Amino acid sequence: DHPLPREVAASSARPAASLVWLAAESPDGPCEGVPREFRWRGDVLPPYRLVVLDESYEEVARLDGIGAMTCAPSADFSALLATGGTFHWFVEGQRAGRRTRSPLQSLEIR
Repeated sequence: DHPLPREVAASSARPAASLVWLAAESPDGPCEGVPREFRWRGDVLPPYRLVVLDESYEEVARLDGIGAMTCAPSADFSALLATGGTFHWFVEGQRAGRRTRSPLQSLEIR
C-alpha cells in the first residue's frame, strides 16, 4: 500500500535493452538466398557459439569456438540453409564467468 519513492521508481525503470549483453543482428527477416555471414554485437567475450533452429525450434546446427562477432557459414551449413524456409538463431558467449545467450533472431530464406 506504500508507493515506491520517486527516486527508486525512476532508477528501476531502465529500458530492457540495457539488460541485453549480447544481440543477434544479421541475418534478420526475409533473405534472398543463403546469408554470407551471421553477425552479432555485445559486451560478451569469445569463444562464441552459434546455434540455428528450424521452424519447429529444433536444433539443426551448432558452431562452437567462434573467435569474432561474425561467422561465415561453412559449405555444409550453407547447404542446410539452402533448403530454405524459416530458421531461428542465437549466439552464446561468456560474461562475468557465466554463459549468456542473445535473444532469438528469425530469418526466412527464399
